[in-house]
Amino acid sequence: MCYEIVCKEEGCPWCLYARSIGEVDNIFRIIKYNGNHQCVGLMHTGHKQATAKFIASWILPKLKQQPDYRPSAMVIDFKTEFGIDIGYSKALRGKERALEIVEKNDDIELFSVVYT
Repeated sequence: MCYEIVCKEEGCPWCLYARSIGEVDNIFRIIKYNGNHQCVGLMHTGHKQATAKFIASWILPKLKQQPDYRPSAMVIDFKTEFGIDIGYSKALRGKERALEIVEKNDDIELFSVVYT
């Protein structure tokens, strides 16, 4: 099976061509690779995959130690740690999701203490 991956920006020469090896479809041989982005490419600082769920999982340990961890500090920390920009609202959604996880775990622990 052959795979062709190209930059979504029209006119950008970045591309990767690969072919699966043997009978399996999860091992590939790269046939051609042009790593030259002539568009914004990877130089933009936003990232779609920095979802609220990812943010929540990343901040969870810090949030447990520091419950007043502010979204504005999260924005700075994400820029420092990953080199990407997340907006305040995305950081807030991530914090809210992380707090839901903490509350859910606290409820489970409380339930196990009460009923054991």
